[in-house]
Amino acid sequence: MRVKKLTVNEMIFSIICLTIIFFIGQGILRIIPLIIIILFGDITLNNDMEIERNKKFIYAFILVFILYMSIQGYYDYINISNRIGDSLFKGLLINLPVTMTIFTAYFFGVRIKDFNWKLSLSSLPLVLLVWLSIEIIPFMEYMRSSSITDFISNIIINVPFKIYYPSIVEEMIFRGLCFSGLLTIGLGEDKSNIIQAVVFGLIHILNYDQFSINIILLIVPQIYIGFLIGKIYINTKSLTPCIFLHSLIDSI
Repeated sequence: MRVKKLTVNEMIFSIICLTIIFFIGQGILRIIPLIIIILFGDITLNNDMEIERNKKFIYAFILVFILYMSIQGYYDYINISNRIGDSLFKGLLINLPVTMTIFTAYFFGVRIKDFNWKLSLSSLPLVLLVWLSIEIIPFMEYMRSSSITDFISNIIINVPFKIYYPSIVEEMIFRGLCFSGLLTIGLGEDKSNIIQAVVFGLIHILNYDQFSINIILLIVPQIYIGFLIGKIYINTKSLTPCIFLHSLIDSI
């Protein structure tokens, strides 16, 4: 099997991310998902399709991103998470405005059908392997206080809701609109993936009450995960495996 090597840019970026992740105490095991993608990514390589390239994607991304961040910022400002209680229905309802932001891309002629939604069977093992390798440490911590039955039940319950939000929304915004838009301004797939991953990671600053250098370091794992999901998108040319992986990661 031919090993799909990383470009120099991707290698440097990965080394920086993994070094910081190790420095903040999340372990060197984070290198495993990258190795899996390098070794087994070719089994999902889709050469029959191309990622859509049109400048309307970058304009749509800017609009959707501004609205998305504005609503998220407003939610954080009024501390909405403490007001909705534990009801999953309330959680879905309160995130409806955020979810609807992706449809503002229609103002620039970007339609949902412009993206590939195919889910090939060959991509599922890769998605599951990457997910398990990413979550091995959280899984071990989870199992110290819970059973495997609780773990499976938690996944079954949470995955459908995480697919609704944030997975579909964020995958369309970052791996879809942002990545495709960057390709149209002359950037290669490697640089486009790195940039979208950084932007994706930076939005997680909203999860913290204040900004500091330490916060930047703490969101590097999210940047790295955005990069890994982007690599899967480059291979499969489809958002569906990315959405599935994203929802699994967020379910623990």
